[in-house]
Amino acid sequence: MTTAHSVLFGFIVVSGIWSAYTFLLYPAALRLLARFRHSRQPPPARHACPDELPRVALVISAYNEQAVIRAKLENSISIDYPAAQLGIWVSSDGSSDATCPIVREFARANARVRLMAHAVNRGKTAALLETVRALPESIDVVVFSDANSMYRTDAIRRLVSHFADPEVGCVAGELRYRTRSGEGAYRSYENRIKRAQSQLGVPVVAEGSIFAIRRSLMPDLPSDSLEDMVIPLRIASAGYRVVYEPEAVSEEVFALSLAAQWKRRRRIVNRALRALASIPEARNPFRGGWTAFHFCSHRLMRWFSPFFLLAGWTSLLTLGFTDATASAAARVLAGGTAVAVLLGAVMEWRGSGPRIIRLVGAFAISNSAILAGALSVLFRVKVVRWSPERR
Repeated sequence: MTTAHSVLFGFIVVSGIWSAYTFLLYPAALRLLARFRHSRQPPPARHACPDELPRVALVISAYNEQAVIRAKLENSISIDYPAAQLGIWVSSDGSSDATCPIVREFARANARVRLMAHAVNRGKTAALLETVRALPESIDVVVFSDANSMYRTDAIRRLVSHFADPEVGCVAGELRYRTRSGEGAYRSYENRIKRAQSQLGVPVVAEGSIFAIRRSLMPDLPSDSLEDMVIPLRIASAGYRVVYEPEAVSEEVFALSLAAQWKRRRRIVNRALRALASIPEARNPFRGGWTAFHFCSHRLMRWFSPFFLLAGWTSLLTLGFTDATASAAARVLAGGTAVAVLLGAVMEWRGSGPRIIRLVGAFAISNSAILAGALSVLFRVKVVRWSPERR
């Protein structure tokens, strides 16, 4: 084997190890450790809600949400929580459709509903920060939600119950997609990882559609950062626990087109990578310790996986055409992978076909979007504004 072939083989091995650890070994080891700890130790005491429930502000992010905001407000009003202790704030980030008129209509009929209408679309985080600053001083807990996320009636009670423990600063709920698409499978995979992390005492990254914090712990953060990643990690770095409550459920009907899914993933990765500067505890093991280890294993390595996957596949294909010894096997593997990806992408686009092939396509599409998001950061492209892509 020549030196060039050795280098290509090295790329393939490194790519395989990186991918196997990121997507299989780390999640499996995490769940195994969580299960072992659970079997060796009694479960942590669940803190009942105090006799006097804290005052909660449900802050709903909205930008041109006329299609779903009415259903969201009806869902919010029906939540099982004392009306006197729950305020509903809609943070409209420069909406230009009928979102604000619909909210005002609800506000006239129900004093708990309030509108914070921002004149200019500056981005979700900027609007949320301004809205939280405007909340009454009497608010104890802030729950963040999205306009298309429907809460189960007990969701806020389950989130709030953890704040009876003074060491808890943030509680992440569980987002579930009502879909059989690859994105739905990915969401279930992510939820299992978060549950294991929480059982091991590792701060989890929240979902923007359902997480709660002590209002007094709301950190200052860049207005263009990814709030559901930065806020929990900043609260954890301040010495408070960030826990995961899988029974606090928010449901969404996930029906995005592949193009919309791709844009959404690219935007998230762009914002997340740019936000790393504000959370050194997550990327520096000398400052963050185990938190940094888990964040790198769960997030950072995943964001760089497309580079390794592409390098590994390209090396395999090159080896197939240049190395007489490995040519047949390499060509079959490289070609088979390409066919599976293309076939899976078509099936995922059509919404039908064998589940395993669709998952391959969804995985490839997701990683191509992650690659685009990472490259956009390298080329100093900022993605701040957002849009409610629902199809």
